[in-house]
Amino acid sequence: MGSTARWVSTATLLGLLAATIAVLTAGTDEEGMRVGLRATALVGFPFLVACYAATGLARLWPREATTFLAARRRQLGLAFAGVWAVHLAQIGMFLSLPPDPPLTVGGLLPGISGYLFLTALVAFSVPPVARINPRATRAVLRLGEHWVFAVFTLALVNAGMTVSTLWFLPAGVAAAAYAVRWRGARAPAASPTVPCGSR
Repeated sequence: MGSTARWVSTATLLGLLAATIAVLTAGTDEEGMRVGLRATALVGFPFLVACYAATGLARLWPREATTFLAARRRQLGLAFAGVWAVHLAQIGMFLSLPPDPPLTVGGLLPGISGYLFLTALVAFSVPPVARINPRATRAVLRLGEHWVFAVFTLALVNAGMTVSTLWFLPAGVAAAAYAVRWRGARAPAASPTVPCGSR
């Protein structure tokens, strides 16, 4: 098994483990499914935030650990996608209940757009696909990673306002990742920023 496959399989198994524990402890009713969705969101978050901030960290604080993360942004991004596949299955189960009150199309649109961009990120991370049009690949990867991270950050802020103020803690981490990414993009570097999902 290659390095990327190990990252993806490990992250996916962690997502499945979190979902299983949530079912066993909280049940499969509406509230239990909400607990499961929050659990897989927390499992996926470290992979996403590490992928998003890795290059900025390596530029601002060049150390062995930050260089390690920057060199593995593709694996981190695909690992997040693995967890998010589990999360998507949970969403399908949640919507089949159906939830009360029912979710609106407007409420679902950010998540739908996030999954569409995540699908594009995964597709364009495949070398044969990426080589078809390198310029388009770079554009899709850069736009996609910013969009997915923004959707996730907004979800964290919303959870902080509607579920528990504790969700503002990961939202604060996301804000710090934005700051690192912004400052890192303006710092001198030996090599250009590599988007999440690219080689």
